[in-house]
Amino acid sequence: SNQGVETSLGGANMTGNVILYHMNEASGNITDYSGNNYDAVISDVDYGVDGILDRALDFDGINNYVYYDVADETIGLYSLSFWVKSNSFYQTEYTGVFSTSDAGGDADSFQIDFDLNGNYRMMHADYSFIFGKVMKDWQMITLTSDGSTHKGYLNGVLVNQSATVTNTFFEFYKIG
Repeated sequence: SNQGVETSLGGANMTGNVILYHMNEASGNITDYSGNNYDAVISDVDYGVDGILDRALDFDGINNYVYYDVADETIGLYSLSFWVKSNSFYQTEYTGVFSTSDAGGDADSFQIDFDLNGNYRMMHADYSFIFGKVMKDWQMITLTSDGSTHKGYLNGVLVNQSATVTNTFFEFYKIG
């Protein structure tokens, strides 16, 4: 049900993406523009707020999310990147931005969330690190793993890393 495969945007090479969500839909589910048909399901998200390139989705921090169920994959090499904009500097601890399993899920899963000090944080069962302060403006969060090191970037700048890396378990992709 893809609307088309996207190979470039603003001069950036978009080939090779496994999943590419713009999350600027006006209604319905989220389209995967990578060509791999990983269209995601929306749960109670508001459509059409001002976004970085056009429209965006609005999450309430409680029970709104975008979800794609995967076949329980363990992955060592990956990168994920997304734009976020918070409506407040502080939210309830563990308010999720991205997760690969539910609370109490597989020990090798992780989530990116808010901590009690107003930071974006990556949490894994064995370690965690801070990306940086939550701002009320668009910020790009990127997490990479080369199989031996997780690296966290905020707005394109390396801000933290951990050499305590095992393969990462993906039960699903949950945004919000």
